[in-house]
Amino acid sequence: MNKTFAEYATSTAFCVTLSKNQCNCLLRVEADHMDVCVAVTTLHSLEARGFVFWNRLADGRANGFGGLTDAGRFMVGLLKEAGMTIENTNTVSMLKRLAREAA
Repeated sequence: MNKTFAEYATSTAFCVTLSKNQCNCLLRVEADHMDVCVAVTTLHSLEARGFVFWNRLADGRANGFGGLTDAGRFMVGLLKEAGMTIENTNTVSMLKRLAREAA
């Protein structure tokens, strides 16, 4: 059981709201396509919902990004079922960052 997701899902009426950026980030993590488009702040917001995790040291400090949780993989499946892809969830700012990187 994912305690973070359980707390998120049961602390109030159950509703999952994700921004286009958060959807894109989940899809990129699942595809192992983390690049300039994946912001640490977005990863932290997804961690707070129980969709991703960080590897932790014994004292609790983050020690590298860990990946998707089971709930995160399930959410990616729902996003794909809805027809969402990395390409159709790119935001204008992401496209600008990609263009700068390609230049």
